[in-house]
Amino acid sequence: MALSNYSCRFGLKSIPNGTVNLFKIFERFHYGNLKRKFTSRSIDPDEVKRFSQNSSKWWQTTDYLPLQRMNSLRVPFIVNSFKSEWFNRGSKYDSEENIDSIRFPLKDLKLLDIGCGGGYLSEPLTRLGADVIGIDPVIENIKSAKNHAKISFKNSEPKLAYKCCSIEEFSSDPNNQNSFDAVIASEVLEHVEDKASFLQNSIACIRPGGFYIITTINQTLLSYFGTILMAEYLLRLNPIGTHQYEKFTPPEVLDLILEDYKCRVLKRQGMFFNPITFQWSWCDDQSICYALLAIKN
Repeated sequence: MALSNYSCRFGLKSIPNGTVNLFKIFERFHYGNLKRKFTSRSIDPDEVKRFSQNSSKWWQTTDYLPLQRMNSLRVPFIVNSFKSEWFNRGSKYDSEENIDSIRFPLKDLKLLDIGCGGGYLSEPLTRLGADVIGIDPVIENIKSAKNHAKISFKNSEPKLAYKCCSIEEFSSDPNNQNSFDAVIASEVLEHVEDKASFLQNSIACIRPGGFYIITTINQTLLSYFGTILMAEYLLRLNPIGTHQYEKFTPPEVLDLILEDYKCRVLKRQGMFFNPITFQWSWCDDQSICYALLAIKN
């Protein structure tokens, strides 16, 4: 747990400025170590291999059911972000409240879903009116997503496209730079090698004033117990080896990386998965999973 969390954990309403500076120094040191640790690439070949082997399970089994059920939180989180006072839709969007905007609250918004997998999040965002591009470095995932989209949208022409590539490759195209109203990385960061590079290239695709929306796993003993020991080894909710503790990211560290690349964090919220009901809920505790909303300056 990062030191600055102690003020919240123990109910302290204020802490001396000097102490805050010590917290910042510690967090910067931790971030520096993290940034140096991941220097080669954002894609881990072992992760690609594992997801390739499990690609048939996206829509055929319940292996990824917890991830699919997360849509009950992350889809409203995304929609409500665009309804907030932080978002400036600009003159090209219809600002009037009408039936169309209620049915399709993401209409005309251009979204990038990084690490889209089988399309669990890309599809519902498309149904809500967004123009969605889903990218994933695993070709088998992209094939699964495309095949399912053909079934889901068989009577319509969705504004949904899938591409097999890394975020580094995608952001290197000038047409993709500064062009998306939001970039979404949901349950992806915990599988990334070079987090600083991943975030930098992701942010390059967001237009100024656009959003970066992230859901990921904190780096705490509780997250290790919940997402690895319980979810993988005891309850078998995920295949063993799905997560590595060293790849988890403390929110304070993530805030600092985003800040370095000109993104300001607007909101962060804890998430909790109930393994008995298989339902997700929001919570104040961010020690296991959390969602984050940031805006590009």
